[in-house]
Amino acid sequence: MKNDNIIAVGGNGQATIKGFEDFALKLSNHIGKELGGNYLENKSDGAISNVILINIKTTQLLKQREVLTFSD
Repeated sequence: MKNDNIIAVGGNGQATIKGFEDFALKLSNHIGKELGGNYLENKSDGAISNVILINIKTTQLLKQREVLTFSD
């Protein structure tokens, strides 16, 4: 199953982290829903390589199950 909520960033031809953040904010304002997300790092070098974007209802469910934690 493909997860369309995980978006690769920072690589050649990919969105920048700042560009993704701007997009997520505009999308949230456009649809009138609060979105949440997290930065996903490579274990080898700690560089952010992906971001995940989900709506808050999903975020709360994941937090309740302790599957995903969020950082500032």
